[in-house]
This record gives sequence, C-alpha cells and structure tokens, in this order.
Amino acid sequence: MYIEEFFSKYNGKAIDTDGAYGAQCMDLYNKYQQDVLGVNPRGAAYAKLVWDTYDKNVFERITNTPEFVPRIGDVAVWLGAPNNSNLGHISICTGKGDVNTFESFDQNWDNKQFCRYVTHNYYGGFAGVLRPKKDINVKEYTLGLYRTLYVMKVRDGVWGRVKSKEELTPDGKANSNDSGNYLANTNFTALEIIKNNDGSVWARGYSGYICIKDNNQVYCEKIS
Repeated sequence: MYIEEFFSKYNGKAIDTDGAYGAQCMDLYNKYQQDVLGVNPRGAAYAKLVWDTYDKNVFERITNTPEFVPRIGDVAVWLGAPNNSNLGHISICTGKGDVNTFESFDQNWDNKQFCRYVTHNYYGGFAGVLRPKKDINVKEYTLGLYRTLYVMKVRDGVWGRVKSKEELTPDGKANSNDSGNYLANTNFTALEIIKNNDGSVWARGYSGYICIKDNNQVYCEKIS
C-alpha cells in the first residue's frame, strides 16, 4: 500500500489491531508495518520499548539532533510524552517539517483514540526515528490519465473558483452533474501536476483544476 493511501484510509478512524486497551499508538505502528512495509509487525508492551526492540532487519535507528528533520515514512519514537510519560509514544512521519517542528500521523496522542495529523516539536521525550531500510511506497503523481473516486469540483486554479457546467469542455459537461462537478469514476487527462505548499496535489485538465489529494484524503487515482 502507498503510504499516502494508508494515511487517507485511516485518517479519523480508530485502529485496534490486538483488540486490547482500545486504539493505541502501538496499533497504528503495527498496522503501518503490515500495510505499508509488508512485514510481520513487531511491537512492544509499551511504545518507548520499541526504541530498543525494533526489528533491525526492517529499520535503522536515528537519534534526534538539533539539525534532524524526519522523512516521510520514518517512525517517530518518544521515550516519554506529555500525556503519558511512563509509556512513551510512537507515530508515522509525513515528511512535512523543519528543525523546529514536524508533522506525523498519530493515534492516541492527547488521549484521542483515533488517527489524525499532529504537529510536534522535538521536546517532551522525543528520541528520534526508526527509518525503514527499504524504500517505502510513495506515490508519484505524474502526467497521464486519472479517475475521480468521488464527485469532484472543477476549479479555475489551485483552490480557485469553482467552475460552472457551462465553462467545462464538451467532454467535461458530459461527465458532470448539473452543478458542473465531475461525477465519480470520471476519467480526465492531467496536463500539469501541481504540488501545493499545503501538501495537496492538483491536476490541470482540459476543463480546469481538480484536487488529486490533500492531507485528509486521496480523491483521484492514476490509471495510465
């Protein structure tokens, strides 16, 4: 599974892989190993123990430094955490961040037992990351043919004005509803791919701009 699809699939949802203690950060870590890395999950009784008991065939351990910035797919590990200093915490890095803060995909941070994006600093017991030794499946969005997975607005730019049906090409009109939104399962050609600073990815098609993905969900899939 592509890591973007993993984030999209579980964002806002609870993962409870072991059926014990509700949706914990360890459940997210185990599901990540299984779905994205394709390995048998190796967890631990507490999140902080993963720092020493991780599978050395799968990960390399990288200790935090003042210059360190996590990559997408890195597993962030806290030996202590503001909400549970005895157990630690673990999450999956999204690749967004700098030397001051970084974003990760968390479950049971601040006792919220569901998956969501959280911006962290490098304090509060942050030890570093476990970095997968093999390349993770990161989806590269390139020019070509895409299919909408949902009813999608067509805009005049990235996050621009929503176009009316009359402004679409004849093919666009034939595959849109009365409001001019592309219907689900509509094929369109991406003439340009735009990666926005907010993490969203857009395609410029013949009728206008369509959002392929944002930090919450994937809306279109590439088919050729």
